[in-house]
Amino acid sequence: MTVKSNVFQQTIQVKTNMGYNLFIPDHYDAQKEWPIILFLHGIKRRGADPSMLNHYGLLKIAENSPDFNFLVLAPQCPALAYWPAVRHEVLALLDQVMADYRVDEKKVYLTGFSMGGHGAWDLAAHASHRFAAAAPLSGWFEKEAVDRIDVPIWAFHREDDDTVTIDGSIQMVEALQEAGKEVKFTSYPGIAHAIMEETYGNPDLFAWLLSKERSTRQ
Repeated sequence: MTVKSNVFQQTIQVKTNMGYNLFIPDHYDAQKEWPIILFLHGIKRRGADPSMLNHYGLLKIAENSPDFNFLVLAPQCPALAYWPAVRHEVLALLDQVMADYRVDEKKVYLTGFSMGGHGAWDLAAHASHRFAAAAPLSGWFEKEAVDRIDVPIWAFHREDDDTVTIDGSIQMVEALQEAGKEVKFTSYPGIAHAIMEETYGNPDLFAWLLSKERSTRQ
């Protein structure tokens, strides 16, 4: 019996059907360019009903802040899937929204919570050139991927997170520091998982995002 090793290579078209919520400020003006934040939700919001994202996470903060000066794109991850599995679909959706609205291509930002924090790390590793900065919350990733991350990071986690251990964030932050990458880390005391209210409710995060602009790197 013969066992042969080989590589299969082919371009495959993928049809996607992904729901999403899009926050547009009341004062949106198409005569100027706007920053946009791609927000990835946690595992409990997966499915095919975008209304599950209503008044949730960053969208909730944006809706309750009359002077919020970002567009917020929140795709919904399909049931039983994880963000890395729909990475290309998310980026295609982002492209479409950026084509439909007046978006500043130098000010495209990335964030996510829990499973979405993992997804934010994943996109930071696989599509750094698309974003000006990233803020993963309560996430985790493979520290071996730090060489692929070429975007400023501000990571957040609770010290005694009872769902996703803080070790995942610490390992990524330490690996980025050792690699000389731009990274910040904020931890919160307590035993809990949810940190979106205090993180997205902090105006310093959005000031930090706006201080970053995507370069022309390819």
